[in-house]
Amino acid sequence: MKELEYEEKAEYTMPDNSVYNISRTDNGWRRRNVSHDLQLQYSLADSSRYTMQATLGGTLSRIPRNTRTRTETQNGTSETFAIGSTDDTKAAMADLYFNYNLTKRQSLTANATGNHTLSDYAYAYGGASPYAYTSRGKTRTLYAEAIYENRLRPFTLSAGVTFDHNQTDISYHGDTEASNNILTQSLYAFAQVKGQLAGLSYTAGTGVSYLHYRQGGERYSYWLWRPEVQLSWSPWRPFRLNYNLQMRQEAPRLAYLGDAVVRNNALEFTVGNPTIRPNKVIEQTLTASLQLPSLYTSVSTHYRSHLNTWMQKIERVATDDGGAYFLFTRANQRRVSMFYVDNYTRYDLLPGKLSLMFFGGLYRCFNYGDDYTHHSSAFNWGAGADAYLGRLSLSAHVDNGWSFLEGETKGIGTYAWYLTAAYRIGNFNVSLYWQHCFQNRVEGHHSELLNRYVHKSMRMYSGDMGNMLTLSLSWRLSKGRERRAVSRNAVKRGGDTGIIKN
Repeated sequence: MKELEYEEKAEYTMPDNSVYNISRTDNGWRRRNVSHDLQLQYSLADSSRYTMQATLGGTLSRIPRNTRTRTETQNGTSETFAIGSTDDTKAAMADLYFNYNLTKRQSLTANATGNHTLSDYAYAYGGASPYAYTSRGKTRTLYAEAIYENRLRPFTLSAGVTFDHNQTDISYHGDTEASNNILTQSLYAFAQVKGQLAGLSYTAGTGVSYLHYRQGGERYSYWLWRPEVQLSWSPWRPFRLNYNLQMRQEAPRLAYLGDAVVRNNALEFTVGNPTIRPNKVIEQTLTASLQLPSLYTSVSTHYRSHLNTWMQKIERVATDDGGAYFLFTRANQRRVSMFYVDNYTRYDLLPGKLSLMFFGGLYRCFNYGDDYTHHSSAFNWGAGADAYLGRLSLSAHVDNGWSFLEGETKGIGTYAWYLTAAYRIGNFNVSLYWQHCFQNRVEGHHSELLNRYVHKSMRMYSGDMGNMLTLSLSWRLSKGRERRAVSRNAVKRGGDTGIIKN
């Protein structure tokens, strides 16, 4: 990518209530990505007794160049300087899956996965006040689960336990010096029944999760009761009602948990917070759907609430000369909730030849911090068409982006449209994907920061994505005797090494 641009207009409210205005513009952006992924898989299956799958994999992902030139303008004066970063990540994983039929009605499923990820990141910018640091993050994870299932009459009983271990070491050197060792261990045990009564299908279960966290002098244990209910009722064949209720926990990202202080610019610093706690999430969804030979439509009502959640917090620190700097961190605050009503409709105008699709919904976001309250409404929608002409298939899609408000950051969606053509000959496929048709300069990101101390308008543009054509070729080669495969993907975990990246 070599035609990215970034524009930011920031207003800082100082301790004397004066407003300090700065504009930042990034040009001459050059970004290069290189990635490789290799996976070796072995399956062994006996149709009546067991299936086993062993997977070894490795990933190399590098950003050898990510440079740009920034111009900062304040009080009528401008300064131009270079910003650059590199990122190198290596990961290895091993996964073992086993399913065994104890009897005709009873089965046992077990899975174990180990991951090791190493990441090196470097960042620097110049100007009158240069700043640079290097960092290394290393994560080792172990995930294991076992599930027992008994297909009784009139319901199926399932019970299981999962264990997750994550050890992360992060070090910073240069203008930022810090060393963090983060340990998290979680255990989740559950039991549920699944069955059907007349036209009502149901799943009801309960579980308990335990999360242990340790970093330096900070440690805690977090327990959560986690009920779950799924109901599906079909009073007549084309119509169906579904209701889901779920309670779960959400742990903060590793980058939020360290105690490093990273400078973003002359006025802003990103600060970790080792005292953040997980939060409870409650989700409820009610969906009504209608399935006819040429028409499918559904209307969903969804409510999700994050209680005592870790939200962004911006603190203003006054300096002796009457100025200030601003600390961007995360802290457990009151609540974030979202309510929406949306519709998805698909109509086969010419069955098997031409289908039309539309989705749209009204989304309402509620954010209650310790010192702010922000509400927002948005209408998000999209439409598409698919044509199947023998070996040739054509698709068109348009949407207005995704608008939302989380904490004090408002994301503003931007329009986009796409066209796809694909042609198949036996095991050979060729496709052409046209993004952002007839757009030379695409606004890929637009957001607004609504903090009482810092107000920002941020926009990212891309000249590369405008009128971008992607040609894909695939050819499947196979020879020999085909055996029964295991229809599951290996579990990949541990990709986050917790480094704060600018």
